[in-house]
Amino acid sequence: MDGEMDKLWQRLIQHWRSENVNVPPGADVETIARFEAEQGVRLPEDLRGYFRAADGTGDSMDGSLYRFWPLKELWRSADYLRNWISDVGPNVRRLVFCDYCIDCWAYVVEVRPDAREAGPVYCLRDDPLGELMAATFREFISKYLADPDSVI
Repeated sequence: MDGEMDKLWQRLIQHWRSENVNVPPGADVETIARFEAEQGVRLPEDLRGYFRAADGTGDSMDGSLYRFWPLKELWRSADYLRNWISDVGPNVRRLVFCDYCIDCWAYVVEVRPDAREAGPVYCLRDDPLGELMAATFREFISKYLADPDSVI
């Protein structure tokens, strides 16, 4: 893992623990590879690093009511996105990775083949395309850590 990204994931885990979230251990390489094979997607290095560091927040919400989905739940993305535009371009896949306040709205990240970083993050609320929250997954996590309300 990239050292700078590794620090970001550690800050994220510390943040969750400070909010009494029982952070599940990261997914192993085999679990990530199985997910990619089953879903026909290649996760960019930043998402792989994130899931290796922590597998979301499990069934727990943080103090701001966000729940970051574990890798095993990302398969729900296609079903979740049926009412939203999920086909945003050739070879682009949107994955739901987080929800707010028990599915009041969801956050999706765009995944492109052979990209080192995950693409933009959108909040699915009113606009069928979603509201742009951050240019990258890493930027979204940084904004969330600085102020969770900034990504509502």
